[in-house]
Amino acid sequence: MQSNAYKWLLPVWQRAAYVHTGTAMTGQGNRKYFTAGRKLAAVLLLFFVLGLTPAFAQQVTVMEKNIPLRKVFQLIEKQTGFQFFFSDEDLQQAKPVTLHVREEEMGNVLRQCFSGQPFVFEIVGKTVVVKKKKVLQEGLPPTTFRTDTTAAGLDIYGTVIGAQGELLVGASVAIQHTQRGVITDAKGVFQLHNLSPHDTIAVRYIGYQNRFFNAGEFNKAGIPYIFLEKADNKLDQMVVQAYGTTSQRLTTGNIVKVSGDEIVKQAAIMNPLVALEGRVPGLVVSQPTFGYASGNVKMEIRGRSTISSQFTSDPLYIIDGVPLTTLDVEGSSYTSGSNGVVQSGVITPGFGQSPFFNLNPADIESIEVLKDADATAIYGSRGANGVLLITTKKGHPGATNFNATVSQGFSVVPRYWKMLDTKQYLQMRREAFNNDGITPTTSNAPDLLVWDTTQDINWQKQLWGQHAGKITDASLSLSGGDAKTMFRINGGYRRQTPLLTNTGADRRGSIDFSLTHHAGNFTATLSANYSISDVNTIYTPGGVTLAPDAPPIYNEKGALNYDAWNAAGMMYSYPFAALKQPYSSKTNLLISSMRLSYELMKGLTLTLGAGYNNSQNKQLSLQPASSLNPLLFPTSIGTYGNTASSSWILEPQLTYNTFVGPGSLEVLVGGSQQTTNTDGMQQQGYGFLNESLMKSVVNAQTILTYENVGQYKYAAVFGRVNYNIGNKYILNLNARRDGSSRFGPNRQFGNFGSVGAAWIASEEPWLRKALPAVISFFKFRGSYGSTGSDAIGDYQYLSQWSNNQNYQALYSYGGIQPLISQHAVNQDYRWQVNRKVEGNVDLGFNKDRYTLSVSWYQQRTSNQLMQFPTPIFSGFESVAANWPATLQNAGLEFTVSAKIIQTKAFSWSTNVVLGINHNRLIRYDNIALSADVGQYKVGKSINSVYLFHATGVDPQTGQYTYEDHNHDGSLTTNYSVSPGTGNDDRAVSVDISPRFTGGWGNQFQYKNFQLSLYCVFKDAKGVNGFSGNQPGQMANISPKVLADHWQKPGDKATYARFTTQQSYNDGLYSQSDAVYSDASYLRLSTVAFSYSLPEHIAKKAGMKACAFSCSAQNIFTITGYKGLDPDAQYFGSMPPARSFTGTLSLTF
Repeated sequence: MQSNAYKWLLPVWQRAAYVHTGTAMTGQGNRKYFTAGRKLAAVLLLFFVLGLTPAFAQQVTVMEKNIPLRKVFQLIEKQTGFQFFFSDEDLQQAKPVTLHVREEEMGNVLRQCFSGQPFVFEIVGKTVVVKKKKVLQEGLPPTTFRTDTTAAGLDIYGTVIGAQGELLVGASVAIQHTQRGVITDAKGVFQLHNLSPHDTIAVRYIGYQNRFFNAGEFNKAGIPYIFLEKADNKLDQMVVQAYGTTSQRLTTGNIVKVSGDEIVKQAAIMNPLVALEGRVPGLVVSQPTFGYASGNVKMEIRGRSTISSQFTSDPLYIIDGVPLTTLDVEGSSYTSGSNGVVQSGVITPGFGQSPFFNLNPADIESIEVLKDADATAIYGSRGANGVLLITTKKGHPGATNFNATVSQGFSVVPRYWKMLDTKQYLQMRREAFNNDGITPTTSNAPDLLVWDTTQDINWQKQLWGQHAGKITDASLSLSGGDAKTMFRINGGYRRQTPLLTNTGADRRGSIDFSLTHHAGNFTATLSANYSISDVNTIYTPGGVTLAPDAPPIYNEKGALNYDAWNAAGMMYSYPFAALKQPYSSKTNLLISSMRLSYELMKGLTLTLGAGYNNSQNKQLSLQPASSLNPLLFPTSIGTYGNTASSSWILEPQLTYNTFVGPGSLEVLVGGSQQTTNTDGMQQQGYGFLNESLMKSVVNAQTILTYENVGQYKYAAVFGRVNYNIGNKYILNLNARRDGSSRFGPNRQFGNFGSVGAAWIASEEPWLRKALPAVISFFKFRGSYGSTGSDAIGDYQYLSQWSNNQNYQALYSYGGIQPLISQHAVNQDYRWQVNRKVEGNVDLGFNKDRYTLSVSWYQQRTSNQLMQFPTPIFSGFESVAANWPATLQNAGLEFTVSAKIIQTKAFSWSTNVVLGINHNRLIRYDNIALSADVGQYKVGKSINSVYLFHATGVDPQTGQYTYEDHNHDGSLTTNYSVSPGTGNDDRAVSVDISPRFTGGWGNQFQYKNFQLSLYCVFKDAKGVNGFSGNQPGQMANISPKVLADHWQKPGDKATYARFTTQQSYNDGLYSQSDAVYSDASYLRLSTVAFSYSLPEHIAKKAGMKACAFSCSAQNIFTITGYKGLDPDAQYFGSMPPARSFTGTLSLTF
């Protein structure tokens, strides 16, 4: 690779070539002595480098005579993928080269190339650095090395560079076992003065392997560049933290990294958040509904922290330093999460639409999950539920790479519910009528007397099994650059047919761009991601539990079969109208960020971070008159939604890095200003003259409009102080003062902060001697701090008025439009506070091949923001306020990783993550006066449900029986008292929170073959799959219920008698502990296999790399759950899909 872009490094190179001592020496003899010394050093360096050739023993063929050395470099680059870095000016002194080698090792070829040349080279990673042998100018005094450090000593200069040629700004260069060191500047340059030639210099940079060298040998060899290689173990790999980077070895907070490679292996997943399931201890990922890729994804880190059910548990999402924020102006809930980019109120198939549906997983470099106070407190109130930092891919120095990737796959329903066939179903229905003493008629039993009882329709196959979901994905990317300018651009397209889509598909097109430029002390990074998604579907309606003899969906003419249902007197019950009712949701999403930094002086950097996000969503939901029952004189209805959301942020920062006393000091101060606006509007049109005019609301005869607008303003100042003594003792302090527009006067600001500390005990010489040799790393870490929350809705402290109530317009009176107050006003509520404490132990064994991390945490959320009940005569049922209640989450988290086998040809590594969380309401003052008295109990989980205790089936009557807890002769539900007290008989509590979650991954590699297996597991209780429909009514049930139900007096059975009329006792069944069972499972969620073509074969085909991979999701599940799948807990619900995908990737 030509080094025109590297000419700016020459002054550093030349500067690094001078070695100063306190004594000046002149004379021709001294020059000869020095010249000989330099030649000897060059020869020694050459042999040292050539000694590494087994690691770079690639085959090279060159059959050329008298060609420039530059041409040789180009030929080797093309054949091996190595890159050459050199100076054009220096290379003018090169002699022509004649080579006749065929399939020779690269080390031998380089030895011939440099024979007789005035150069030496150094190989680091995939980089060959070419340097002049003559590193000192003629006429300079020779070096006299001194061992007396009290006198003037050596001064050394250099530049620290990554293996790909990037400048490493802020690298630590220190004298080992002393208090002296420096930080590299904006050009990656360092200077150390007054050294002894025997001093050991340690160069460290987060995410790279440490490098050590002797001060004297450094100058003898004339190495102005210090190349660091990427860390190859998880302890030293770089992880992103708030406003910076760190490593697992040095962090004082709890940060878990999931790489982009782990995400893209799950090729069938369209939303990258889903790919996090089971990979982060303490993170629970769930989907309110399966079958829709665009649907909402609910995230929860370390349990539920708010009592209010009106707000989500989602963490703060930050993409390249910019929060991704949409205001829930249409409302949200803890159960289903946020509606995402859809805030119009129009019903969506997947309980909202996640903004991450628009984000291409191939553009993600890593996702870091921040959990404890040390990691999140610097985000203040926004980090109350944890933080997800999403870093997109950037360009790197080196040859320009063009990559093309294409994937094709499909998804299927893995299993179907076992249901009654027509004969069994009719038996159930007749028995139910007989038990009730009711004679079937055409009105109460059309399935027995009207419908065709000779047919047996499997409605699951009819509705789910008509087609397989198809997956097509393609992307083109271009990336590269040099040490000054790096770039990456990637375009992607995805088309996926969800299983619950009858016609249509989900489509996404995206383009991701990033540019980084260094110019002296100035660095600029720009990134932008623009995507367009289109959810265009006619979704499959429910109905898989219909009677197997129910009429077909369509009549003989291919129209919806309303006639058969009308003939049965069920004109309001036809379930398939949605098959003629199209829905579309089109979203344009822009995520952009800019980061400008300038080094004002050595170690002092001024940075400005800025970002702008914008999403535009348009929904169209049509109910043509042709899709509705003609007997009801229908009119066409169109519903139109528009959501516009924008957010901008500015964050100026000042960072200072230096050595103070025995350690390195990093100080960060900054500010943040953010504004978010969301406008959700819904229009309903009625009375279209023609169905072809329905795509525009202006063609409707009657139009109703509803609109919700929200604005959120946020300001903050923050700071961090990190002090590191010899990578042994680390102290980290965070502070933040937040201001939020969600609070009234004198309540808008809150103060938050944390303290974190780490002691790497294995660095202590006295302890190192006492530890067994197998223990290579031993670290203690702890933190304490507070974050806050302003999750109460926007401007609840201000009086708000509207001309409609519950989407019903108020009629004008005397030509005057009336207004109605929307909520009660309270200006005194303030910040909710989360206090977190954590302790951690990290261990490494056998040179960190095996690692273990154990964390204990406790977090308490007090001063709960919620709706305070008020007397109804006040005009409102509640008002926004703080309640003196405290909710606690405490638990343990484990992470184990191991490189079990590590040889040149074969490797096997494994990792296990496990999170155990216990949620408990530990305080709720005056709970008896609150609306929650019948729902929550102090000392129990906030997610507990309170149930009747089912005692079985009465052998005489065949009805379910329950425990009369208070022995008052009746079974009573009373939500005005604490469960199980007074006359309330709900004495059993079932905590539906997972007891633990986790994952287990294995990676195998044999030469160019790779195999990855990943399992997820969960221990939890859930609703069993046989408790949905009332047996005996006009709906299908499981054969297990038919086989074990009461039929006559004296029968002992699990399930009650069949009936067409639900009694009070029957209704209590769904409120009893009988419907809950173990929903634990172990699921093989991902299998990924890949093969990379050997480089020399790919080169012959004109490519740099070629790889093929295939993956499968949701392979099998081991569970004792009573139902089809523990993630599909209601009878007749679709289980998670099973997917298969093949991918071809070519790099040029």
